[in-house]
Amino acid sequence: MNSSPSIVVVVSLIVSFLAGCERSTQPDEYEVVAYQIKGCRQQLGKRGEGDSCFAYVFRESLVVDFCVTGNCCPDTNRFIITPSIALDTIEVTVVDTAQNLCRCVCPYLLHVEIHNLRGNSYFLRCIQLRDSVRVLLYSRRVVRDVGWLGS
Repeated sequence: MNSSPSIVVVVSLIVSFLAGCERSTQPDEYEVVAYQIKGCRQQLGKRGEGDSCFAYVFRESLVVDFCVTGNCCPDTNRFIITPSIALDTIEVTVVDTAQNLCRCVCPYLLHVEIHNLRGNSYFLRCIQLRDSVRVLLYSRRVVRDVGWLGS
């Protein structure tokens, strides 16, 4: 009944194997730069069915510009922008934190850059929290432009 040493050897081999495995050569964390572009953007509002205030470029990094609405006073530093990533879905949540000092509403342009993304295609959702209600602003499939590497 000398099975203790064999159990210890098996457990040691498993621990050694797991400790020696690398998870990935990709970066563990994505990096985010997100900010509101200063001022009210009256000319950027949605003008028609096919027009949206949304644009992206996805090469080395994903760069997204999109509009949200908010009170026009004050017109700077209104929003907290929080991206989260789960598998192939990126969700950018926007919260208006400034006081509503005027009786007017403006479209504001937000800029988001996400670096060190591993995948080449993501489902991107831009959501604005309004009085604890999640309002879907934009929902798009964003695909990395891999052709630009050869240029």
